[in-house]
Amino acid sequence: MLNKIFATTVAATAAVICGHAATTYSTEIDGTTWQYTLSVAPDITTNATITAVTPADGALVVPSAMDGYRVVAIGSVVGKGCGGITSLRIPDSVRTIGRGAFSNCGSLGDIAFGAGVTSINGDDGSWSEGNIPSYGAFSFCSSLTNVTFGASLKTIGGYAFYKCTSLASVNIPNGVTTIGRQAFQGCAKITTVTLGNGLTSVGYCAFVNCTGMKAVDFADGGTGRLSIGEDA
Repeated sequence: MLNKIFATTVAATAAVICGHAATTYSTEIDGTTWQYTLSVAPDITTNATITAVTPADGALVVPSAMDGYRVVAIGSVVGKGCGGITSLRIPDSVRTIGRGAFSNCGSLGDIAFGAGVTSINGDDGSWSEGNIPSYGAFSFCSSLTNVTFGASLKTIGGYAFYKCTSLASVNIPNGVTTIGRQAFQGCAKITTVTLGNGLTSVGYCAFVNCTGMKAVDFADGGTGRLSIGEDA
């Protein structure tokens, strides 16, 4: 195992230095096959980013390490073909979740984010080619009813929970500073939203067409200077 770690660390470092595309590795844990790439952090530790998972169904628990490497990120479109996932647990080691990571997971009902997650990515407003809403990390998860955010979360990206039509309430932690454009658009069953006191920016149409919304609560201490986008 140590020889494998040393060899793959050298390979990951060489790829960064030479500008080569990252090599994809694969490992099986409890019957689930995970694919990942490696990157070298400034402190010379080698970390893993998950790029795919099969089978993507049932109660999915993301591992905190693979082949001895700490998992720090979930990449884009990891859960492609993820219609069978019913719940998702993300470990404290993960820091970021990529665009469209689990978009269109129609059976996903519950998500628990680890304490280390700082960013749930989505569209950044650049309007690049493709189906923009699908850039949201959890967009179109129509069965999603419960989301538990971690204390380290700072950014909820554009379209992150776009048209999660079963979501009933949203509790934004105090550490969140930004909610991106259309992040919760079309979440028609949301009745209450609680905004943390660290929030400084709510993007364009972030909660538009949340037709069931009855109350927006602000955490103790207010939100300070809050910038609210058009039709938010």
